[in-house]
Amino acid sequence: MIDIHSHILPDVDDGARGAQDALSMLHAAAAGGVTLQVLTPHMKPGRFDNSAAQLAAGFAAFAESARASGCDIGLRLAAEVHVGPHVVALARAGTLPFLGECDARKTLLLEFPLTTPPAGSINLIDWLLDNDILPVIAHPERCREWQQHPDRLAPYLERGCALQVTGSSLLGGFGQDAQTTAIRLIERDAVAAVASDCHNPRYRPPDLHIARDWLAQTFDSTTATTLTERGPARLLGLAAAR
Repeated sequence: MIDIHSHILPDVDDGARGAQDALSMLHAAAAGGVTLQVLTPHMKPGRFDNSAAQLAAGFAAFAESARASGCDIGLRLAAEVHVGPHVVALARAGTLPFLGECDARKTLLLEFPLTTPPAGSINLIDWLLDNDILPVIAHPERCREWQQHPDRLAPYLERGCALQVTGSSLLGGFGQDAQTTAIRLIERDAVAAVASDCHNPRYRPPDLHIARDWLAQTFDSTTATTLTERGPARLLGLAAAR
């Protein structure tokens, strides 16, 4: 499996606290069957003021620790970038940490508020697409407005945005509304990837293998493979997606 959304990089956001927690999460992901783990720390001005350079330095140190610990898992660095005008500034400066490339566009994990998308969000989406950046919307099933008014997500889908659903949402970890919305999106074939969005070893652990089993039992094995392997690989631009 490929997990494109995690908060394992230690001490940079509300994810792993300290190297030990981070390594514990990484080993758990590997034990669950994840072969490639993308580390996606928050980038949200005013709360998580992470720069691409700072994250790269932390990633290099953590990757060395992971190798020394004997963890046999591939690692990549990207970021979960909060929606806002700073996204354009980062793109123009060439300092957006992308997931990879899909259909000749760079792929960006983009986070929206859990309440309602900010005014002008669709204009940002248009700008990103016009500049060959494909937004991968993180956990849309948890956004209250999209739970209550599914039609308001339609303009994002019509423009070609990719959706990443969180495994715990499928399992009911974020409540009935998130679960229902996530299932509905999968039934509409609107989801590109399911990811763990893990934050810590105890309350939000790496659980992608559990979500994969749930997908296989609730839908079928093809859906489970598509959403945890082929879809993520495609968003990263890996040959396995072909």
